[in-house]
Amino acid sequence: MEQASIRYYHVAGPDYRDGDDLLCWDELDAMGQAPSWKWDGEPELDTDVVCLFETIEEAREFQAEFQPAGRILAVDLPEDYEAWGIMMTRVSEGYPAVFCRIPAEFVSPL
Repeated sequence: MEQASIRYYHVAGPDYRDGDDLLCWDELDAMGQAPSWKWDGEPELDTDVVCLFETIEEAREFQAEFQPAGRILAVDLPEDYEAWGIMMTRVSEGYPAVFCRIPAEFVSPL
């Protein structure tokens, strides 16, 4: 029996490699791999989450405006994502987000 999932989208930077977990900025920074910040100034908010989009259109808009070299990925989280140790929240802009990392097994290229 296939497990039910909820599809989200993420815009990954150009250095993301298929098969890698999606990591928040803080995790990447701790590993010495922090990408350049997408906005002016230093990171202040939302550095501990991986931001998601609920529609492909939102992801495309974000990609066009902030990360044209990025890739849109599908993120299929199981409905029982909490049982996998995944904690979700919403960022101040209202988008869903996952704390720290999203395991690669839930991420696929479009």
